[in-house]
Amino acid sequence: MLSSAYLSRKLTSPIPTKDGGTLSTIGEACEYMAAIGNERELRPHWQRVRELMLQEADVAALSSRVRLAVLKDAKLDVTVLSEPIERWMDEPPPGLLSDGKLNEQPTDPRDSNERSDSDSKEERRRQEELPRKGLLSDIFLVWQRFLAAWPVVSIAVESKSDCYLRCKNATKSDIIIERIRTIPKTVFVARDYSLIAITDGLIGVPFTAVIPPSATYDFPLIVRRGELLDDKAARSHFLIIVSWRSTRSTWLPRWPVFIWCSAQTLQPPES
Repeated sequence: MLSSAYLSRKLTSPIPTKDGGTLSTIGEACEYMAAIGNERELRPHWQRVRELMLQEADVAALSSRVRLAVLKDAKLDVTVLSEPIERWMDEPPPGLLSDGKLNEQPTDPRDSNERSDSDSKEERRRQEELPRKGLLSDIFLVWQRFLAAWPVVSIAVESKSDCYLRCKNATKSDIIIERIRTIPKTVFVARDYSLIAITDGLIGVPFTAVIPPSATYDFPLIVRRGELLDDKAARSHFLIIVSWRSTRSTWLPRWPVFIWCSAQTLQPPES
């Protein structure tokens, strides 16, 4: 049985969730875990949280594990985060055990000199490899954040009246579509085919959408003047600009996706 004093202790930082409000204390984290259902509660990351709670572990170690569990279940409400999400990925300090106690072990004095020589060689080796590893890490970070994490955007034409801007999330985190603009406004993109969405698109009211990993969303692409779709109509080009961000790092600006197209390409393929 956990003591009331332990349950009332505050986590190192509030944890906003999509399905249980904001967790501010150990007690609230305990109640949240009890309400998530057996399937989620039996996952390894939540079992680790349970172990730490039963041990009444250090608050910092427990907070880190709870944050990681919520994040792994994709239940973190990133829209209200007050700090970069990368800071939430930190594990408990390496000098602590899982229960928050210092990781201290008795040493044998006879082995101290041998360990000292070995540690010195290992430290020199690490120092020599540090510049090379640092460069590789920087290259991978740039590739991952600026090149590999782009949404795949294309135009799909099913019929003359059913054209879509297709956005596929090929990344491992949610993508936020912040705004979709067209230049010139001979066409516009709507959130869906509802009357409200079409009206908002006509008057230029922007919309946002969150696309989960591996999901594909189709947004209606509507031509304001139907005569532009005629076979003999002059070619009418337009540019689509998709502004987006990744929930993995909402603070990091992303380069928009551009699509150069014409009204004539919105013709359905001949059967």
